[in-house]
Amino acid sequence: MVKVLILFLSAFDFDFCMILNTVVYVKLKIL
Repeated sequence: MVKVLILFLSAFDFDFCMILNTVVYVKLKIL
């Protein structure tokens, strides 16, 4: 429960960083 809250707040506060991490993750999955 706490982890979910932290992840939600992190995504809200650092949306750009989360998007970058997602892009990198997708690229790694493709490669």
